[in-house]
Amino acid sequence: MKRWNKNMLETIFLPHEVETIKEILLSSNLPVDKIMWTGNESGVFTMRSAYKEAMGSKNKEGGKSSNGDAARLWKAIWIMKLPNKLHGRLLKRYFLQILT
Repeated sequence: MKRWNKNMLETIFLPHEVETIKEILLSSNLPVDKIMWTGNESGVFTMRSAYKEAMGSKNKEGGKSSNGDAARLWKAIWIMKLPNKLHGRLLKRYFLQILT
């Protein structure tokens, strides 16, 4: 039977929240959780899919990005004088964080 990681819960949540969470039964029949990127069909993070996600789809009303904050973040990261590999890591961290 699966059990909650009490130490991890206690570092993240308040004591009363930990007690509430621990009351939730965990199923041993479910598959193991894994991180999936929803920006493309393969479920794998790519810079291309992150860019599309950041820019959002164009709306018909004004042609403006529907996801302005992400677009501004994308631009801010890319104007930094960093190696391209680090740009990608920063963006990946951001997008994976907002998914959880």
